[in-house]
Amino acid sequence: MPALQTVREYPLASLSTHQRLQVRGGTNDATVSAYVSAMRQGAKFPPIEIAQVGRKLYVIDGHHRLAAAISAGWLSLPGSARRMSLEEAHLVALSCNREHGRQMTQAEKGAAFQGYLDAGLYLDEFKTPKSLSMIAADCPFYSRGHIGKLMRQYGIRTGDTDAPAHKWSNLEPSDDDLAEEDAILWTTFQGHLADTAAAIGPMSAERREQAIRGLRELADALSPASPPAPGFIPLDV
Repeated sequence: MPALQTVREYPLASLSTHQRLQVRGGTNDATVSAYVSAMRQGAKFPPIEIAQVGRKLYVIDGHHRLAAAISAGWLSLPGSARRMSLEEAHLVALSCNREHGRQMTQAEKGAAFQGYLDAGLYLDEFKTPKSLSMIAADCPFYSRGHIGKLMRQYGIRTGDTDAPAHKWSNLEPSDDDLAEEDAILWTTFQGHLADTAAAIGPMSAERREQAIRGLRELADALSPASPPAPGFIPLDV
């Protein structure tokens, strides 16, 4: 894909959203509220990522920032855009949700993966199924092993599938799958909290505590019984 363009201000009125690019299915009120508070205190947020598809500008990464900016009365947001197809934008959106932002619930992961299959993104340029490794790179919110189970359930033979395709009665992730995904969640959630806490540092102690409390509600997607990943350090408020 082409390199990212220089960051500049994009009027909110020029930005659009697309259902396929909002892989979590919607925005989280607690996240938006925390972002609005930070914005009104003058916090600086990372630029949103934009896909230019034809003449349309679609938000790929930054739906919560967009919703918060609208609520806060902002007229524009800093962002970087690049030309790409809707399919390429879909893959970028899936990747962004591994790296940061509110973590996906199991239901959201399932819906995102179903959308990935429905869009035919699991096929390569020759219209044959990609390998499990390639699909896992496209959908990093699932472990490779769990993706293998799902593909067998759908009767899709990938390039590195040894067992014959057949129906599985249980699509729930295994203990190993959940352990791997929980480690990813803990690590990325810690980074998300730290980044946001740094952004809202200039706030008063009371407002900062309120914002952090709102962000901690995002941990609902994490299993309370799951131990934190090695090296996890709780954020001090």
